[in-house]
Amino acid sequence: MPASETVPAVAAPLPLVDIDIPLAFQLDAALLIAGLGRAPETEGRDFLLRERLAHLSLVQGFDELMCLPHLVGVEPLWHQLETVRKVLKQFRGRVLLADEVGLGKTIEAAMVLKEYALRGMAPSCSGADAGLPGRPVAGGIGYQVRPPVRYHL
Repeated sequence: MPASETVPAVAAPLPLVDIDIPLAFQLDAALLIAGLGRAPETEGRDFLLRERLAHLSLVQGFDELMCLPHLVGVEPLWHQLETVRKVLKQFRGRVLLADEVGLGKTIEAAMVLKEYALRGMAPSCSGADAGLPGRPVAGGIGYQVRPPVRYHL
């Protein structure tokens, strides 16, 4: 190191200052006492709600898809997963799925619907399919029907 350059001095630590910040809480004891007087819930509703809340609190946005364990007989491809994430994140579920025949639009739509149902964001929804009645859907998943279709998840 050349002699003309000097090493900067270390700054002295800041002094500690005692600060008195008043903090007060007000609790409505009547609500607490009323809750204690209730009979314990025996049907498991409270437990199931807490379990669902804990599961949802672990899920960060739509990066982790909750519908994947619920898919039966379907192995989604990477482009279908990315489409579902994009539909949920960027378009808030309002999209028209259109691409080449056989790329999995039905699977993508079902995954979006199931994701919303599992998160409690859409108890039911409407869908439309312009196909002919009785015409098999690509992949042999089911049959198309005339619009509108009402799905209850």
